[in-house]
Amino acid sequence: MESDEPMAFSAVALEAAQLLAVQAASAIRNATLYQQVPMVRMFQPIAKGHRVFQNLTGGRRIGTVVGAIALVAALFLVPVPLRVAGDARVLPQRKLPVTSAVEGRVAQVLVREGDKVEEGQVLATLDATDIAAGREGAMARYRAGVREQSRMRAEGLTGDAAVQQARLAGLKAEVDLWDARMDRTELRATVAGVVSTPRVEELVGTRLAKGDSFCDLVEPGRQEIEVAIAERDAGLLAVGQTVKTKLYAFPTRTFPAVVEQLGVAATVQEGSRVFLARARLISDDDPLRPGMTGRAKVTTRWTSIAMWALRRPARWIWSIVWGWLP
Repeated sequence: MESDEPMAFSAVALEAAQLLAVQAASAIRNATLYQQVPMVRMFQPIAKGHRVFQNLTGGRRIGTVVGAIALVAALFLVPVPLRVAGDARVLPQRKLPVTSAVEGRVAQVLVREGDKVEEGQVLATLDATDIAAGREGAMARYRAGVREQSRMRAEGLTGDAAVQQARLAGLKAEVDLWDARMDRTELRATVAGVVSTPRVEELVGTRLAKGDSFCDLVEPGRQEIEVAIAERDAGLLAVGQTVKTKLYAFPTRTFPAVVEQLGVAATVQEGSRVFLARARLISDDDPLRPGMTGRAKVTTRWTSIAMWALRRPARWIWSIVWGWLP
């Protein structure tokens, strides 16, 4: 404060002015410190919202309260699926070999890779020239024996005819044996499945020993995937849970599956510990190729929106609090 006249203020007035200046400086300093406190800035939006709420009319205030209650109720009452995700890959299918029951050369192949076959369907035939010749010889001996038996009976040689009957039984068994060998020259599918051997039609002329594999079949409907779930989510997995798989080779399609087996030990993938779960695909589409990769989501259970959103933060906070507990 200034004045044109010297000694315009008394000592009491000057002392009062000094007190006011000190109080003003303290107020400015306290306001500055108040703005620097982190918690104050945190509660500023709440205070602002409270002021806005206080300025609302009665009807709008009731509507705001009802809306807030409905929002909270939805957060805790509306169920959403709790899913865990991980990398997925298509596993090799269980292969069932089709083997040759007799030795022979492949004469004809009736299928190609990828063909669907039924149980008992003929896949290929072996060269049966030698077997056919052996059967014809056995059949000729049997027919000659039948004629000889007829002659003996005609001449009244009953005893010789009875002996010949025993010989005919042996010759008939030999014919049946050649018939069985002839049937084995047809290589048939032991189960319904899909031919998985590449270029199987090029095996014509190949000689197979008894027990050699001609081709492999895979069972449709037994396609499996392997899902790697992070260790922190492994406790949520259970057999029977549904899985949705998205493969990079088919980005627009989703393949449903069901968890059938859980890994009992953790493995390390890209520096992280994961547990492997096997799931069976339930699609009727053509079999996928082993080794295809993608992502899979496992639906573990249904929970509220609030629990879904707060699950990980709550686990993090609990891990800290647990460390403080005795």
